[in-house]
Amino acid sequence: MADDSTEARPTVRRYGAGQWISGAAQTLIVLTCVLYLVTNTLWALLLWEAVTVVYLGVGLIVVWNGSRQPEAGDRTEARAVVKWLWIPPLLAAVVGANAAITAMVTQDSADGGADQTTILFAASAGIILSWLMLHIAFAEIYEVTEAANDERELRFPTADLPTTLDYLYFSYTIGTSFATSDVEVCGIAARRIVLLQSIIAFFYNALVVAVAFQVLQKLVTMA
Repeated sequence: MADDSTEARPTVRRYGAGQWISGAAQTLIVLTCVLYLVTNTLWALLLWEAVTVVYLGVGLIVVWNGSRQPEAGDRTEARAVVKWLWIPPLLAAVVGANAAITAMVTQDSADGGADQTTILFAASAGIILSWLMLHIAFAEIYEVTEAANDERELRFPTADLPTTLDYLYFSYTIGTSFATSDVEVCGIAARRIVLLQSIIAFFYNALVVAVAFQVLQKLVTMA
């Protein structure tokens, strides 16, 4: 097996037009997320969900063929960026928890009617979208963390230069099975992130996502 020093290193993203558009979309998601958390209103939740669905749909089209790779750039830039990448997953987790609380409170309400059903559907959708965004954010953290460090953090079995899809695969594998599958975790920085993601994912799946499925089951029985 080749020595780490001879292996191709993942490159740091230099922000071209595509990256700036992606960054602007993520900023809009964060702003609408904060708006919902501050106002705690249905329209703010629906606005955040609409922006998130568009982002997820376009992003899926862009990365699905597995050819999207970061452009060569400066490691110093990546080290500066990675410090701020923890904001999206934390906000996603908080939005999901808040949506779960909204769903539980609304579910226990005796009001009933169309408004209650709308809120329950919106809250359940918010929980699921938050789960998706949580692990996308961690994929971003893995990608930039590896590019920011001199030593290899992750080793993919068939990719010397991993694509964005590789990092998404790794992140969602941890988020659903709490295992790293066929990806080797080599660096201490990646191990720390894997540990944190596994803990967050466990409690999120057990406490928050479970509420969404419970509410959806109730809505099905009410239909």
